[in-house]
Amino acid sequence: MTVRLLCDLGATYIRFAISESGTRRGKTTSYRCDGYRSFFDAVTTYLNSFDGDMWPTEASFAVAAPITGDLIELTNRPWQFSIRELKKTCKIPRLSVINDFSAIALALPWLDKTDRRKIGTGRPEPKKPLGVIGAGSGLGSSGLIAGPKGWIPLAGEGGYTDFAPKTEEELSVFFSLGGPSQHVAVEHVLSGPGLVAIHKSLWGQSVPCPKNITERAIEGDYSAIRTLDMFSQILGSAAGNLALSIGARGGVFIAGGIVPKLGSHFNEKAFRKRFESKGSLSPYLKQIPTYLITTENPALIGLEHYSL
Repeated sequence: MTVRLLCDLGATYIRFAISESGTRRGKTTSYRCDGYRSFFDAVTTYLNSFDGDMWPTEASFAVAAPITGDLIELTNRPWQFSIRELKKTCKIPRLSVINDFSAIALALPWLDKTDRRKIGTGRPEPKKPLGVIGAGSGLGSSGLIAGPKGWIPLAGEGGYTDFAPKTEEELSVFFSLGGPSQHVAVEHVLSGPGLVAIHKSLWGQSVPCPKNITERAIEGDYSAIRTLDMFSQILGSAAGNLALSIGARGGVFIAGGIVPKLGSHFNEKAFRKRFESKGSLSPYLKQIPTYLITTENPALIGLEHYSL
């Protein structure tokens, strides 16, 4: 029996699970990153709950960072670690590290109708590229293409592409974030800190955290509702850009920690309108379906199906 350790490391949470012979067993364990000095501390805390007979013989880690060599530096948390040292610490013979949105992309073919909700029109074309985008502490994106031996995930850092405002209000947010004298990434608006930045720019009010904006929207606060509307529109533009860039005629999926929690305050109509709003290629995008991933921990699903 092969026991594999699965780990999804984000900027806010670390999630662990165990897969036995290709099937996930037991519950997912979630830690807040703030509770640990380092990733090593969190990993060893989780592994210390296992006895020798159940010790993993292989591991797959999904990390919110670019994977360019042995040293991994998280994009939105001041943590870093060595893959070689991680392997020694875990005492696991076979260990791999991939980008977190590459892991989510690998989950897409395994999601059924109960794991997602369709937004708008469009029909998926079999074996065509799939795209995924999601906002949380930052903004991640990836794609999946069909290869001769199965699906191949794409690793990129789409969150740091340029934010391109399309309305006067979005332009005011752009300038409030330092543009054009500074690089304003789309992640700077499509993220938890980005929600706070949008609200402050539009209304001149600081809010403690993104959750506070959602709570105000539920209470009917106009400024909070408009902030979430703008967030939905900009996400639609970014998702449309992704669809065009990789030819995602299999569909584009929304993941991340923010949108699934917004419920009815995610403006699906505004999202879809901006997704399709690409000039002469609007008819092309109208044929591409978009989905909200509703199942929890899709990165762990992708890691289950990742070949070491």
